[in-house]
Amino acid sequence: MHYVQIFKQASLTIFSCALLVACCAQQSLAQTQTTNADAPVAQQQSARSGANDHDPFRRYRPTAHTKRSNASQPLPVPSIQERIERYKAQKLAAMNAQLQAPKPTTALLLSEVQVNGIFRTPRGYAAMVEATPIHLSYVIYPGETFFDGQLVAIEEDRLVFRHETRWTDGRRERNVVTVPLRQANAVTDSMTAVRSSDNSGVGASEALAVGAGSSNEHATGNSSQDQQAIEAAVRQNKLLVGMTKQQAIRSWGAPDDIVYATTEHGRREQWVFKNKGNIVFNNGILESFQAQ
Repeated sequence: MHYVQIFKQASLTIFSCALLVACCAQQSLAQTQTTNADAPVAQQQSARSGANDHDPFRRYRPTAHTKRSNASQPLPVPSIQERIERYKAQKLAAMNAQLQAPKPTTALLLSEVQVNGIFRTPRGYAAMVEATPIHLSYVIYPGETFFDGQLVAIEEDRLVFRHETRWTDGRRERNVVTVPLRQANAVTDSMTAVRSSDNSGVGASEALAVGAGSSNEHATGNSSQDQQAIEAAVRQNKLLVGMTKQQAIRSWGAPDDIVYATTEHGRREQWVFKNKGNIVFNNGILESFQAQ
């Protein structure tokens, strides 16, 4: 009987100890999980406090934030040589595909155009313009396409263009640009007569030129012809040696074709008129002509 009581007490003690151990283990596991869950929060709070802390003996300076510029800008314009090379490639591709070749004006900017003459033709109004970077002349009509625009209308004393600006974000802005007719100036025209050609534009001129040509010269004379005699000849629809391109246009109108040739002495142009004859210009001054 005494041994039975001792066994019961021992069993009760062992059960109590096992229960106590199980409770302690469960509590320890719960504390471990809580500590792991609170660790990221503590790290974030520590990082924030570290970022906000600063030396009390130094003047506070806010953190500089760089702003990214998202402002759109106009696309850069290629150089005249790059535009000419692109025109030549487009022309070659059109010829290979047996399509209509693009006009040389597609390589020119509106700001590079100088209006030398405006006249009436069977097709309507036309204009004689000169590409200032390469010093070549072209006859254009409404609808003519340029690198950054299109000719909309020809008025009595100016050309009206639709100018287009392309931006880096893909949008296009269009506005109206007018180019006035160049006014005749006796001083500048006489200076042009004795000015030498610009050698830097020879390569570009050859790229957009129709080809080389020659003509039977009618006469040669002094390029410093008296301006009064020239104006009188213009009123009579006649030509005189020493005239400028603008004066020749006022006298004979627009040519049907233009042939270019560049030599060591300068740039020569032959204007072909189907019903009138030929005119030869040397560095922009009428050198000779042949009337039918």
